[in-house]
Amino acid sequence: MTTRRELLIGAASLALVPACSGGGSAPSDAQTGPSCQSVISGNHGHVLAVQGADLTSMRDHTYDIHGSADHTHSVTITQAQLGGLATGMTVTVTSTLGGGHTHNCSVHCMG
Repeated sequence: MTTRRELLIGAASLALVPACSGGGSAPSDAQTGPSCQSVISGNHGHVLAVQGADLTSMRDHTYDIHGSADHTHSVTITQAQLGGLATGMTVTVTSTLGGGHTHNCSVHCMG
C-alpha cells in the first residue's frame, strides 16, 4: 500500500521535475504532438511511457510498467483520461498489484 509520504513525494516530484526520468517520452524531430512525462510513487525501476499518439485513442489503454523491476504491474488509462491528458490535465491512476504492492502513477502531457 502506498504511504502518505510516498504520495507527497510523488506530487512534489511532478512540481519540481517536469522532465523526470519516470518513463516519459519526448518527441523527436520526426514526431509531432504532445510530450508526456510520468512519475511513479515508490518507484524501483518501473517505467510508464504514454505516447502522444495515444491521447486521441478511441479506447482505454493498458500499459505494462515492468521496466527494470523484478516484477510487473499494469496501468490502465481510460479514453476519458487520455482526452484529459490531451488538454493538459494531470492524471493519476493506481497500478495493479504486483510484488505485494501497488504504485500511484501520475502522467502529464505538454505541447
